[in-house]
Amino acid sequence: MKTKNKKTKRKLNRKKILKRRLAASVFLISLIALYCLACYMLEDHVIWKNVTVNGISLKGMTKKAAADALTEDFKTKYADTSLPVLLNGQTYSINISSVLDFDSSTELKDAYRIGHRHFLMRGIDWVLARTLYRENQQISAYPYAKQPEKIGEAVTVSGLPDHDPAGDTTWEQTDTALVVHKGQKTANADFEKLKELIISSIKKHDYTSTIECPLIEKEPTGVDFSKIHEEICQEKQNASLDKENNYAVIPSKDGISFDPAAAQSSYDACEPGGQFEVPLAVDKADITTEDLTANLFQAELASYSTNGGGSAGRKANIGLAVNSCNGVILLPGETFSYNDVLGERTAARGYQPAGAYSDGEVVEQLGGGICQVSSTLFAALLHTDLEIVTRSNHSMPVSYLPMGMDAAVSWGGPEFKFKNNLTYPVKISASYSGGTITFKILGAKADVRKIEVEVKETGELSAETYRKYYDANGNVTETKRVAKSSYKPLKK
Repeated sequence: MKTKNKKTKRKLNRKKILKRRLAASVFLISLIALYCLACYMLEDHVIWKNVTVNGISLKGMTKKAAADALTEDFKTKYADTSLPVLLNGQTYSINISSVLDFDSSTELKDAYRIGHRHFLMRGIDWVLARTLYRENQQISAYPYAKQPEKIGEAVTVSGLPDHDPAGDTTWEQTDTALVVHKGQKTANADFEKLKELIISSIKKHDYTSTIECPLIEKEPTGVDFSKIHEEICQEKQNASLDKENNYAVIPSKDGISFDPAAAQSSYDACEPGGQFEVPLAVDKADITTEDLTANLFQAELASYSTNGGGSAGRKANIGLAVNSCNGVILLPGETFSYNDVLGERTAARGYQPAGAYSDGEVVEQLGGGICQVSSTLFAALLHTDLEIVTRSNHSMPVSYLPMGMDAAVSWGGPEFKFKNNLTYPVKISASYSGGTITFKILGAKADVRKIEVEVKETGELSAETYRKYYDANGNVTETKRVAKSSYKPLKK
């Protein structure tokens, strides 16, 4: 019986132990569950740590809000940060705001770490935040030199010279010479060392101590006479007119040159701090701005008129052609093309049928009558020294001009061209009034020549046209043949 009772007691003891262990396990699991629930409930995105950075309390802020607050504080405090630099007894203020930047990522990462580590660490961090990190932690965060390359710009803006002007070789141009002032050896600001000192002050967060600018002895700066030659030397240019800008006057330029090799020799022989002159070779413009302005279209080189009558269509064609020629300006060297100036004669452009010569016959043709306009212009040009480039006579003599003084034109056929071979621009003034076609060639007084036109008949229907040039005393100085003409009789 005793043995049986003992066995029964041992079974009861084991049941009690199991019950206790089970209760403990349930309690522990419940405790863990409650802890996990607490960790879950504690999830947020704000800083728990009681920390102040640069006087700004970050507790309760999101990481982004804290970063924005610190960045804004940096911009406010360092918006106009300057360092005092002493050079030759004068203090310069170097504004380094553009050089500085701010990074609070390390401080924010440390402050945000408590409470935002592993999920199961939140409960522990919650306790730590109220015990170990209960006291407010004061932290200072400083800017750094993010863009040191901008120090040079800051030094330039401050007015601090990175050199002594006396060490520079300078030059100036007068009307007749290049005046060179040779530099000399001087103690200049050592910009590279100054840059290092500024960066060092930034690293030490010292923005109040005066930096004494280091000096370095430099040889006088040289001078590149080849470069100066490219800069100031130029070919002479006569005053002219700008066709693209409503014929505004383009000023004249005098030709300028000098010998770079001779200039270098003079520089080498000159003592430091001395001065010497390099002579300039000046080639004056033939037509100055003043000359052109005073003479532009002020003289009538020649004029000629013919009576342009006929049908209404012919008169309309003459009017269109005259209007096209009126006001045309030719610069020296430019060529006038009658067909280019008038363009194609079409009904759409207002030209009408009228009588015209064609291979010894009179036919109705669009634009008939415009040859009298080109012929009148040719007759006026014969009394000037302008170069006749292309001219053809009509197939038959015309009634409005002597043989040898007409100029036939046709679209795609005969053309009339002349070139401005004179010194100044010329302008065509054309009018058609009361049945009279008048052309005036306007230019400069310097281009006025006394010229008479002589037509020599070389046959019943042929002629040669000459210009006879006269001097101031009325003597013929030269005779030039301008054109040869050969006509056919009118077909019956």
